Amino acid sequence: MASNIISDTIDETYPVAGIDNDTQGFRDNFNIIKTGLTTAKSEITDLQANTPKTNATSSFNNNTISNVNFLSSSKATTVTNVLGDTAVTLSFNTSHYFRLENINQPMTVTLDDWPETQQAAEIIIHFR
Repeated sequence: MASNIISDTIDETYPVAGIDNDTQGFRDNFNIIKTGLTTAKSEITDLQANTPKTNATSSFNNNTISNVNFLSSSKATTVTNVLGDTAVTLSFNTSHYFRLENINQPMTVTLDDWPETQQAAEIIIHFR
């Protein structure tokens, strides 16, 4: 992302030492700096809101991440004690690995929240 901050129009030679300088030059430079700071604030706010973080959960909003090498990564897991349940719903948005424990009767498993795009998706269900 290229910055929209324009600093080229600041008159770096103003004010001139040893002469009575017109105040318009001060006002012009101040206005250019103020506009630049306003633009910087907007750009920084956008970066804070819309970039991945290393200290918070990040959503890539279905954008493609390419040429990546995962090392020491894992999948979120959900352990569900289903003792006595006859139906359970597993959400793709919650986890991709589910461990269903204490199954003691036939049950219906419903898979929910699958991606609506033309992508491959997987859920691992461990029955125990």
